[in-house]
Amino acid sequence: MKKLIIFLFLLTFSNLYSSEIKFKKIFDDLNKPWSLSFIDKENVIITEKNGKLITLNLKNKNIKSIKHNLSIISLGQGGLLDVLYNDNQIYISYSENRGNWKTSTSVARGTFNEDKIKFKNIFR
Repeated sequence: MKKLIIFLFLLTFSNLYSSEIKFKKIFDDLNKPWSLSFIDKENVIITEKNGKLITLNLKNKNIKSIKHNLSIISLGQGGLLDVLYNDNQIYISYSENRGNWKTSTSVARGTFNEDKIKFKNIFR
């Protein structure tokens, strides 16, 4: 009997919100965006595969580039990859150019700043 009630409950409410989904274009001037993380309710930080790190204000559509010290190689599947904002820290994974065609997938951490972030590798 319990299983029947649960099944009927799920069947009844499974499509409750599906008709309310609406897609809205927020911004379309990005070059191969890879990942994003919310800084707060209005701002996101976005990585582009080519190595560009940007912030985008979702309310007023302002976009701003952030300078960084990462040595990125953007060949094939490589480039600036995932980003995570947590407690004013930025964690980022990327394809690191280690010179002489040597590369590695690395993870770095830096303190968030809207103008420039100095990253330090925490995994290579």
